[in-house]
Amino acid sequence: MTQGIYECIPLLTDTPEKAWHVQYQKSLDNQIFGDDANDIAAGVELCFSHKRGSINNEEAYNRYVWVIAYICFKFGLDPTKAIIGHHILDPQCKTDPQNALSKMDKSYDQLLQDVVKEYYDCLPREELILKLKKWQIEMAHQSIENLNEKELLHDVDEWKKKVEDKPDEVLQDIPWLFFVMLDRLSNKKLKGGN
Repeated sequence: MTQGIYECIPLLTDTPEKAWHVQYQKSLDNQIFGDDANDIAAGVELCFSHKRGSINNEEAYNRYVWVIAYICFKFGLDPTKAIIGHHILDPQCKTDPQNALSKMDKSYDQLLQDVVKEYYDCLPREELILKLKKWQIEMAHQSIENLNEKELLHDVDEWKKKVEDKPDEVLQDIPWLFFVMLDRLSNKKLKGGN
């Protein structure tokens, strides 16, 4: 058998088509994906061999990791959240990919870590920087909201605009901002606030 990545139902090479890979009466996939996995998620199978020689399990694993990372990249999915094994969605009927991973001396957690690593290793540097900046901006907005709710930060709209317009400057301001927040928090506690 030739080693490779085989696409039985179009996902990466043409307009994605529906693949039946999860039973409809299961509700966990709806909770996780916001819809039935058959309608909204891709199914990626890991081929493996019980016997040495017929399939190179290490190479199969490497290709499996790569194709999952590439799917995340192509469809803008977060590889730290988007990967859910069948063994989680339907544990009474499914054991994959854990059944194959155990034959390869791998764990599901290791698979997830390897996919994330592959995803970031393969991203072009410019795209990685854009993703990191987007993440930093989202985290900064959330922190600004949290600090505002606790009355520890003033000029919320000004800070949000600064985060959007000049994220690099905000990063330089973080040590200063940390000490201001610490000072306000300690003053609030001294005055008997929460």
